[in-house]
Order: sequence, then structure tokens, then C-alpha cells
Amino acid sequence: MSAFHPIADIATARDNAAMGTVERAFQLAPGCRTIDELRAKLVREGHTNIDAHLQGSLRRDLKKLLANS
Repeated sequence: MSAFHPIADIATARDNAAMGTVERAFQLAPGCRTIDELRAKLVREGHTNIDAHLQGSLRRDLKKLLANS
């Protein structure tokens, strides 16, 4: 278990939120089993309008990554 580092954890969360929602979704997808799990992780990182960002072919591509993880 890693130690809690408030400053480092805040900086990481800020950097992840600044990253585009789509880009971050593709980074997280291999570690998730479902789109709902992926969506929850993005929300925890501060991303908004997730469903609007992950529609159509992007959603299909993410599901392929989920299935292969």
C-alpha cells in the first residue's frame, strides 16, 4: 500500500483533470472491466460531461480495450 502524500495526490489529480477526458479514458480503459467503472474513475479525477465525450465510435473503441484487459 502506498503512503498518502497530500501535495503529490492533489497535484496528480489536477494533472489528470487537465488532461483531456478522451485521452485519459484511453489510458484508464485497460485497467477497467466496464464503462461504468471507467466513468467512475474519470469522475473521481474531476472530469465532467463524460458521456458527451465518450460517444459513438470512441465508446466502441473503449469497449474493445475493456474486453482485452
